[in-house]
Amino acid sequence: MTDAIIREKAEYHARTTDQMERHLAVPPWTLRQKMALSCRILAAEGHESALAGQITARGDQPGTY
Repeated sequence: MTDAIIREKAEYHARTTDQMERHLAVPPWTLRQKMALSCRILAAEGHESALAGQITARGDQPGTY
């Protein structure tokens, strides 16, 4: 029987966070670009009609969309 290696949850969290930051880089898109991409993805999936009001994003100022 092998001995199990027990690590603290924080160690797993730190390791996965580091790996995600290195391998899953997010492009520096503007909010406008992200919104356009969202619309294009939905349209490509057949949701092109009646999109008005279906996609929202938080504005730069607190409490705005």
